[in-house]
Amino acid sequence: MEKLTLSKHFCQRWQERVGNWPTIDAVRHYLTQSIVVQGGKSLMTFNGSPHRVLALYWCPEIETIMAVDTVQNMAVTVYSRDMADRPHGRKIRKKPARKTDRRQPVNRYKDNVAGTQRTSLPLALRAAAVARNFGARR
Repeated sequence: MEKLTLSKHFCQRWQERVGNWPTIDAVRHYLTQSIVVQGGKSLMTFNGSPHRVLALYWCPEIETIMAVDTVQNMAVTVYSRDMADRPHGRKIRKKPARKTDRRQPVNRYKDNVAGTQRTSLPLALRAAAVARNFGARR
């Protein structure tokens, strides 16, 4: 990292999650001691708009993950272990009960197979039973 800059968001999050005000030298030191989790890339989407993937560095010394924009050489944000335990502001709700299927099989022809068995038979067997009973009626 030649000229590393710290974003305002990074400085605020560092102060919240690490505890002191960050300096460029300290952040650069932690970045050199950290493990690269994901490399940064500058990509293009299918419609031609730019998309940037941030590099993620895990620093076990201070137990944080730092997100760095490698194109602009800017530290963007910092994640800590405290974030995993806090609620994310969304309510936990129960999944709604599954609605029963309203579509029922159409029984146009009566055959000798009971109704519960009729729905469990494969389609070919049901068609054969209906054709057999339909032919017997004529």
